[in-house]
Amino acid sequence: MSGVYASLKLKKADAQKLYAFAKSKLKTLNSGDSGSQIEWCDDSDYHVTVAYSKRNFPISGVAFESIMEKIRAPFKIDGFKVLNGGKESCLVAIISDVRLQDIHNTLLGLGASHDHSTFTGHITLGVIETNADLLEQKLKLAQEKFETTVQLSSITFEDLNEEWSCVANDPKGIKSLFAQMNEIDVIR
Repeated sequence: MSGVYASLKLKKADAQKLYAFAKSKLKTLNSGDSGSQIEWCDDSDYHVTVAYSKRNFPISGVAFESIMEKIRAPFKIDGFKVLNGGKESCLVAIISDVRLQDIHNTLLGLGASHDHSTFTGHITLGVIETNADLLEQKLKLAQEKFETTVQLSSITFEDLNEEWSCVANDPKGIKSLFAQMNEIDVIR
């Protein structure tokens, strides 16, 4: 099946900081009587998905420059929640910044498809293996805050892989266009 997956990667230091917070502060939600089990994603894979398109779309230089300009300033983490993604539920850090919606809309304007009624900017921290509803209740009660921002450093376009999971990601062999702040490397 054809399609394109576009994601914004976090700077390494910010990804490590977010991972450390999740493991130290949110791990209490994963213990005791909750019955929930979280399989944590590797911090090297932390990203914000801005397009999960089941059809291909062209990337123009103007659109690319617009996206890169929008990710230059840091993004605030607005909180944590459980998102149900069909096959699995995930613990995520929410980013509500309008710039992410603008990037998503830019890609839709280029022809990307979107299977959901809304776009929710987020970083997946882990996959919840059991009892996501109870974990969501505990998360609301805990109201953990991560008072910081994260810096997104690049955008990656890859062939869509509908079987991908943050806990079983094998990037070898993926054809991708990797863009780093002012530098574009094309691998096709």
